[in-house]
Amino acid sequence: MMRKWIHIIGIVALASLAWGCSSGTFRVDGEVKGLGTQTLKAIYWADDALRVIPATAIDGKFSFEGKASEPALMEIVASNRRVLARVMVENGDAITLSLDNSNPYAISASGNDLTERWAEWIRNNAGALGAGDPRKCNEAIAKYVESHNDDVLSTLLLVTTYNAQADPEGAERLIAQVSEKARPGSLAQGWAELVAFAAQDSLAGAKIPSLRVYNGGDSLLTIEWGKKSRTLLAFTTDGTGRADSVVETLRKLHKDGRRVVDVSVETDSAEWRFCVEGDSAKWTQVWAPGGLSSPTIQDLRIPRLPWFIVVDSLGTPLYRGPSMTAAKKQL
Repeated sequence: MMRKWIHIIGIVALASLAWGCSSGTFRVDGEVKGLGTQTLKAIYWADDALRVIPATAIDGKFSFEGKASEPALMEIVASNRRVLARVMVENGDAITLSLDNSNPYAISASGNDLTERWAEWIRNNAGALGAGDPRKCNEAIAKYVESHNDDVLSTLLLVTTYNAQADPEGAERLIAQVSEKARPGSLAQGWAELVAFAAQDSLAGAKIPSLRVYNGGDSLLTIEWGKKSRTLLAFTTDGTGRADSVVETLRKLHKDGRRVVDVSVETDSAEWRFCVEGDSAKWTQVWAPGGLSSPTIQDLRIPRLPWFIVVDSLGTPLYRGPSMTAAKKQL
């Protein structure tokens, strides 16, 4: 997978032989066989900010220290922008990683249960992950999700590894199976920020494929772009300013003949229905299950809510951002 770095929180040197992790920080120590000496970055979303920690790997050994008041998804990225590893971190953790630069599936981890189990799953499914066939990878993930729907690891596998382009309906079905407690909002936000960070440059001019989302009848609806010269996609939840001004603007735009697609990213369908039932909307209202981590919309790299995208008839984005005013001008 593939935007927005906001805050550099520190530079951490190599670990000393003895170190104690305070409850107000976490630490990740690791060694990458065959990596040599180069600059790395640890990138994660925590406490309402995207955080980027640079460090130097010397002879493949590296160390990062940071803060996260609740579990956060971190990517460790090499100088060529390749993701070396993904881990879950939280204050109080002392995580140790063993990696192989030539084999991304030869990973072991200790320090917290979720990261350990994630590494174990990767090792055990190296054949499917490295086969070059997205169906095999998706099948391995589906097998785990279907028997572990209360496990946050299921959500991690779906948002980071499942190939939703190869099987969008399968992605929708699986994310809907994961219990709400195993789809924490911090994870959805964190993954969106990481993807957006990585895709900063590649998004410009990249066409957006049609979207498959749920409509009011709980059936899948395909949103295509050729019906109008321009389409406004509005991504909101009830708690992201929707009631203040977004709904009235959407209503006026629709009345003026503009094409509006109102995409809810509430965590479940009941919340969505409660959110929209008082709108008296005539415009298209749909739901993307799974929040910002939904396989339906994760490739759109939505870093925060509300978020607006204006698309032309060919699927080319004309505007992406948090400003309804700017989106309205493009529309």
